[in-house]
Amino acid sequence: MNSNIEIFTGGWGNILVSRSDDSAKLQFTLDGRNLLVKTYGLIISIIDFTLSRINTGDSILYLDLSSDPDLFKGPKGDKQSETYRRMKDVTEDWWEGR
Repeated sequence: MNSNIEIFTGGWGNILVSRSDDSAKLQFTLDGRNLLVKTYGLIISIIDFTLSRINTGDSILYLDLSSDPDLFKGPKGDKQSETYRRMKDVTEDWWEGR
């Protein structure tokens, strides 16, 4: 893999793109299945895990976004601020999930 990494910062700053050999493949596990996927010359990584959850079996680890009310006070029309406000509405401010 080429170590030349581009970071897209157009308001979000959470997508990394690096070049790979056109025939390169990535292996990962999804729903317990091992998968092998062609990269077509690009490796894309999403690095914003704000809304992620980890189910340890005993509990769910998550970031309670309601602990940062300023997150929802961004400018009207700003894509990221509007997205957080919509997420708050959809989740009814319950960030733990299932």
